[in-house]
Amino acid sequence: MIQAFNSNGIDYILKPFDRKTIAASLTKFQNLKTYFQGNNQNTEAKTENPFNAQLQKLLTDLRPSTHRASFLVQHRSKYFPVSTSEIAFFYTEHENLWLTRMNGEKYSINHTLDELEKMLNSRQFYRANHQFIVNFDAIKEFEPYFNRKLTVKLKAPLPELLLVNKEKSTQFTQWMGFEGNNIKS
Repeated sequence: MIQAFNSNGIDYILKPFDRKTIAASLTKFQNLKTYFQGNNQNTEAKTENPFNAQLQKLLTDLRPSTHRASFLVQHRSKYFPVSTSEIAFFYTEHENLWLTRMNGEKYSINHTLDELEKMLNSRQFYRANHQFIVNFDAIKEFEPYFNRKLTVKLKAPLPELLLVNKEKSTQFTQWMGFEGNNIKS
């Protein structure tokens, strides 16, 4: 706690915390900000709380996950769960949707990519294009491709070249953890 304040912390929040605790900390921050900026802001800006949206996003992110932890697949008349951590990617081929594990095993599942996007954690899975959703942990590397597209190589074998189009390339590199998209083709 002392280390937090020594590095210019405003408050120290311990788990478990709730909306009231976070709101109190943000109010403390807002009061300090107002104090140090002086009273030269208009009264309308003072009555708005600009941190409500940030508070709501933070609380949403901290809620227990409603994302799928596994998918039930069938193989040789037996059913078994496949954890999302074992999934390298999902892809469509000839109107069928396939789940491919990190070891290369693939199974047909009865969902659409649009449905999967809603079920999966967007921090872990990314919709690379209209055919693929990839797991962050399955990505080996990516590199520039023709016309500002990116080609992505995975640790699991791919059925075809995986491309991220130029419209999504910046978003993809940010999702991967890069600050900007300085990749040139």
